[in-house]
Amino acid sequence: MAEEIIILLIEDNPGDVLLVQEELSETRGVSYRVLHADRLATGLQFLAEQPVDGLLLDLGLPDSQGLDTVIAAHTRFPELPIIVLSGLHDETTALDSLKCGAQDYLLKGTIHRAMLSRVLRYAIERQRLRTELIAGETRARRLIEENADGIVVVDRQWIVRFANPAAHALFGKAGEQLLDKLFVLPRSNGSSFEQTILREGGGSVTVDMRAVQSTWEGEPAEIISLRDITARKLAETRVATQVLRLDALRRIDTAITGSFDLRLMLNVVLEQATALLDMDAACVMLLDPGTLTLEVAASRGFRTPMARAPRIRLGESFAGRAALERRSIMAIDPERIAGSPAFAALWTAECFAAYACVPLIVKGEVKGVLEVFHRSPRTDDDEWRGFLETLAGQTAIAIDNTQLFKHLQRSNLELSLAYDRTIEGWSRALDLRDRETEGHTLRVAEVTERLAKAMGIGAAETIHIRRGALLHDIGKMGVPDAILLKPGPLTASEWEIMSRHPQFAHDMLSPISYLRQALDIPYCHHEKWDGSGYPRGLTGEQIPLAARLFSVVDVWDALRSDRPYRAAWSERTVLKHISSLAGTHFDPQVVAVFLKVVSDNAPCPSHNSEKVASA
Repeated sequence: MAEEIIILLIEDNPGDVLLVQEELSETRGVSYRVLHADRLATGLQFLAEQPVDGLLLDLGLPDSQGLDTVIAAHTRFPELPIIVLSGLHDETTALDSLKCGAQDYLLKGTIHRAMLSRVLRYAIERQRLRTELIAGETRARRLIEENADGIVVVDRQWIVRFANPAAHALFGKAGEQLLDKLFVLPRSNGSSFEQTILREGGGSVTVDMRAVQSTWEGEPAEIISLRDITARKLAETRVATQVLRLDALRRIDTAITGSFDLRLMLNVVLEQATALLDMDAACVMLLDPGTLTLEVAASRGFRTPMARAPRIRLGESFAGRAALERRSIMAIDPERIAGSPAFAALWTAECFAAYACVPLIVKGEVKGVLEVFHRSPRTDDDEWRGFLETLAGQTAIAIDNTQLFKHLQRSNLELSLAYDRTIEGWSRALDLRDRETEGHTLRVAEVTERLAKAMGIGAAETIHIRRGALLHDIGKMGVPDAILLKPGPLTASEWEIMSRHPQFAHDMLSPISYLRQALDIPYCHHEKWDGSGYPRGLTGEQIPLAARLFSVVDVWDALRSDRPYRAAWSERTVLKHISSLAGTHFDPQVVAVFLKVVSDNAPCPSHNSEKVASA
């Protein structure tokens, strides 16, 4: 689609109007829409209401003649490209028209389609570029004026053309004085260097200066940027300090998450506190909620044994008051120090001159205090105090986490012991129910545990194996006494009930999440390597390893026990019998390790006339 250009023609001669319209009607690649006014006033009113891309202007109009016509149009619309159409071949008029704001001057009767279109497009494009240039310079001036750095523009004669407010603020004076101060600076395009300049009324400013070649308002110029590097260096120092402090907090976070060793964590905290707070010594005192006293838990940087009472009660000395009142105590005066003899002794012995104490509070609970000391007077700013309090907050979290972990460990240990004692109680109750198996459960549990360790099973899994061994006959609670305690052989129907006790054990223990990992032995200890066991007829390694271990120990202990219808077998006979069952009843590898365990280790648990149930 052709580009559309809107042109306003102000011309009172109908013939000239028709000529221009015809010349612009069939221009390739461009579609001209020519609007027309026959008087200047009408045209100017039209321009106020309708934006156009260019103006073709006759100098001889009924209401305006000559250069006044150009001046009137350019004054009202300075950014509009104006091309004069005139019947006068007068170079002076042509030049004056250009000076008054016209872009070009064309003679009527000599123009043709290509020339008129080319002149119009050139004038429009030139005006667009000029408008963009002015807008760009306006933006540049605004940016320079608002820049936080000092900006000075000088021409080739080193005359100051412009200086922004930040430049005046650096030197305190404008104009000639500013130029005099800049004149002493070396001029080097693109390079950066530092210069210290005296200020009016005393003092000096150190600036980082960079000069670059450029233009200003269309003329060659040099733009010089000036930055007060004193403030920059101070900012850089602060940023570096903040980075170090953030890294210190990261180190403390790592210590908190990576270890529950309170002494280690406190040493990390004190190391960071003394280094990044620029303090000579620091200590952490922990609160004993029972005695309401503070006691030193970790310290760093002290030269002498701490000359203070072993414990400080809440409200006593500065540490006790900081903890009791839940507020920080910073620099203290000599009279207040003298009022606390124990603290005064420490103060004098260590030659301290500055002090700060922050309570360690987490979740609304006071855990202790963090104290820092310096051996020379110092003034601390808000950032320093803020970091000290942040460090105290991290320390409180570390202490709280460690204490929670210790309490959790203690609770878990107590709970685990309670579970194990409950299980052992269940096993003793089962043994009491069947006198013939009295003591059997504890014996097989101990030997199975030894066998598991010999097989290379880890401590965590061995715990579940021991629990499974203690509960291996828990399912017999579902077997009637008439069957369980029957002195003679069981009938087929009775044996069918007896053989269901592993399933009874599974059904009883599986709802207990704590014992699910101990289910393998109660559920599978009657399975056999060759698949002839029960309740599921598992074969080989389908049988859980824990059950394979236990079944060997269970038979070994049963054969070594007296029964109503036979005496206990000798150890040698029992071991020979177990060896003969390797590969049919038992896992051969487990049998090999078991034989080594009972021969190499300490004597296995003894039993005197224990009875073994037929099952």
